[in-house]
Amino acid sequence: MSSFVACCGASTSGATTRKASASANGMHADALEAAIERMLQQRFETTIPTVVRSRDDLAATIAQAPPDHASPDLRSEVFFVKHPLTPDEVMAQLPHLRDGVDAIAPEPGALYFSRVKALATKTRIQRLMRCRCSSR
Repeated sequence: MSSFVACCGASTSGATTRKASASANGMHADALEAAIERMLQQRFETTIPTVVRSRDDLAATIAQAPPDHASPDLRSEVFFVKHPLTPDEVMAQLPHLRDGVDAIAPEPGALYFSRVKALATKTRIQRLMRCRCSSR
């Protein structure tokens, strides 16, 4: 985290501060994502995809989660879909998941992934996480 803070703080003439202020004042999420990605690229010399969501967007993501997503019998994650991709486009590019172990549910802006806790060693989540989906 300290490297990220250094990245955001290491900007000439306060450009980072202005970007952060712009985000607080309604800078479009796509523009903010691009600005953060550029800063991370410059600092770490590698591409780090960035997704920005507002507090209301995060609240909506929680509210639209499948009913069993927080089940104690599952291990669950939320994968945010980066614009311009849609959940349906990502679903079409995903590798085959393991029946009876893995489940995935698309919703606007996110994919809800879960796996049966007792069968977690059989999951194919790593294949999902390595997927580099793109808009077609």
